[in-house]
Amino acid sequence: MDNDRSASKARINFFKLILLVAGIAVALYLALNRVKFQNKAAAPKTATLSLSSSPTSVNVGQNFTVTVTLNTGGSAIRGVDIRMSYDKTKVSPTAITTTATGTTLNTFAPITANNTFDSAKVITSAGTNCSGNTCYLEFGAVTANLTGPAPTPTGVTNAYNGTTSLALVTFTALTTGTANINLESTSNLTTDSNVVADINPPEDILSSVTNTSVTIASSTVSPTPAWNKSDVNGSGAVDIFDYNAVVTNFGCPGRTSPTCATNWNIADIVTNNQVDIFDYNALITNFGCPGRTSPVCS
Repeated sequence: MDNDRSASKARINFFKLILLVAGIAVALYLALNRVKFQNKAAAPKTATLSLSSSPTSVNVGQNFTVTVTLNTGGSAIRGVDIRMSYDKTKVSPTAITTTATGTTLNTFAPITANNTFDSAKVITSAGTNCSGNTCYLEFGAVTANLTGPAPTPTGVTNAYNGTTSLALVTFTALTTGTANINLESTSNLTTDSNVVADINPPEDILSSVTNTSVTIASSTVSPTPAWNKSDVNGSGAVDIFDYNAVVTNFGCPGRTSPTCATNWNIADIVTNNQVDIFDYNALITNFGCPGRTSPVCS
């Protein structure tokens, strides 16, 4: 009985240790599986996490994606935690898609009652998990399979060793400027981004992170140069062909002879629904643009 008590006490102390050194994903893995990591020599800090944006320049209102990539650096791991920060005045996360297909990182946390990745919860929680304008998006992945509403593990998958894309996070640009998307990582801190090695006791082997940024421009479209409106045929210059188009369609659509062509309105430079003296004057004013030097093209 004393041996049973000792074993039970050791197990409790072990899980207390796990909760101290691991984030959401690794804590989930160990709590569900009730097993220790295999006894192995302590691994060096070899793992890296990186972010990359596509595209790197967007306009206000446009979306961009951030790819989260894991490289274990040759070490076997059991789980990874992601804590990503962003400026809520610049961008807003709208979706997360897991991309570690084909690896043993089978379960992404947090999970729904149906044991699927609860990406909606991650997005919603990020909106309230803020310090000032800096908000935090958090999720993780572990090497375990889950079934049932409990959930209950159906088996521990093999430890993962390699390089993989973990997830794609979609953001919407809100305001102009530079939006920095960062992975929070501080040495010996277990509540930020971590990569936990398959060793006993568990150890964070994250050595470095690479962050990303996106340049956000105004959504306002630059105005079309005034001279360009007289470029009736879209050749990039106001020339004799544009002049002929205005003269040919002059008086349309009201004239009866000759009959107006169906595309007469290409010569309606001032867009007053007819080709008249105002269109003719606009063309003459801009004739020779943009190549002419005097008078300067408007």
